[in-house]
Amino acid sequence: MREAAAAALKNIRAADSSLYLDLYAAPLFTSRFQDKIAYAEAVAGWKPVARWPVSLLAIGRLMQDSRSRAGDIPEIYSDNAASLGPGLRIQPKGSNLALTGELSPTLNLTRNPEHPDRGELNKRVVLTHYLYGEKRRVFADLGASAGWYSRYRDNVIAYAQARAGVAAWEGRGARLSLYAPLYVSKDTNKDFFNNYAEFGAGAEVASVTDLNLKFRMEYLRGNYMGIEGRDRNPYAAAYHDVRASLIWSMRFSRERRRKVPPPGPDAGAGRPGLRW
Repeated sequence: MREAAAAALKNIRAADSSLYLDLYAAPLFTSRFQDKIAYAEAVAGWKPVARWPVSLLAIGRLMQDSRSRAGDIPEIYSDNAASLGPGLRIQPKGSNLALTGELSPTLNLTRNPEHPDRGELNKRVVLTHYLYGEKRRVFADLGASAGWYSRYRDNVIAYAQARAGVAAWEGRGARLSLYAPLYVSKDTNKDFFNNYAEFGAGAEVASVTDLNLKFRMEYLRGNYMGIEGRDRNPYAAAYHDVRASLIWSMRFSRERRRKVPPPGPDAGAGRPGLRW
């Protein structure tokens, strides 16, 4: 397991090749809202100068859920949009720290008072970091991000995701891990759904083959921080949730296809636009 984790960390860092394509998909089911959420992202990168930490990007993203609806009184549980546009990433070689800027025309799949038009221009600047450590089958990882999002009323949102656990079993093609997750979110617009802390227990079954597919099941106990801005919180301060998700990621480069770990919190449990 240690060798696989080390290889994955190496691959999330600045690409060895001048041309690369990162693919990521993570459908999710949340029992709290009985909602199914689809999320997929593709990032094509080109490094004009191999020794520089700068990549030029083309970023495509899709997010849609099964419960949000438009109308005179819309009911929104998740952002529903598709986008494609250019970006720029600065990531020092050998580092998991990255700063990414994006300017993407976005198609609103569900219109509401927040996004009344068919399309709009989505701008974001996000700083991400990822850490992983393991010793004798015990592991811990930490992902964090802080970003400015024009789509969410110029909000600045910060996320932190931490896991600590143990590799309980490993067979020829799969590995079972048990872990304790902790998720924290804060923002500057004081949206109640962006100010929470969650903790609980999780289990992950991961392929140890080139497929790089993971299935996660988590039970989470959450608490809102009592912060309310423009929208009042219609829910109780404390809640619980069972979440099931599939996670697939892959890097294609000029050299070879590689497994890569999931992106940081921007694409994980703390995706901007979700109203937990």
